Amino acid sequence: MAALTPPPTDALSFWNILGARLSAWRQRQTLRAELNAVDRDDLRAILHDLNIEESALPAMVDRSGRSRVLLPAMLERVGLDGASIENTLPAVANDLRRVCAGCTVKGRCGRALAAGHSTVRCMAFCPNAHTLDALRRQQRMAA
Repeated sequence: MAALTPPPTDALSFWNILGARLSAWRQRQTLRAELNAVDRDDLRAILHDLNIEESALPAMVDRSGRSRVLLPAMLERVGLDGASIENTLPAVANDLRRVCAGCTVKGRCGRALAAGHSTVRCMAFCPNAHTLDALRRQQRMAA
């Protein structure tokens, strides 16, 4: 399970992105092998518990790689502590990962984060925007 802690400040540099993509490819290959080894009935039960359609799983695996870098960077951009979310709201952390893994605009996200675009601009296209907004409101109320 990927952590929600922010990457190093240079994590969006060319070489780090290239390394992250290679690593993500390896992780996807490993994940595919692990999923193929799971009993079909068990896998269906797990997917049902996570509210994920079985037909959506291959696409989620294919798109999951960059979310390991982008989600923590987005959380940092909007002023949220990924480790805190992970510890206090694990179901929300899982949902954030699931939505990010299924995101179809990771390229745009990576470019926006690397360019230092504003929170408002980044949130305009992020499929996790509503959840991130709710977490930010909750954080402000708690302060």
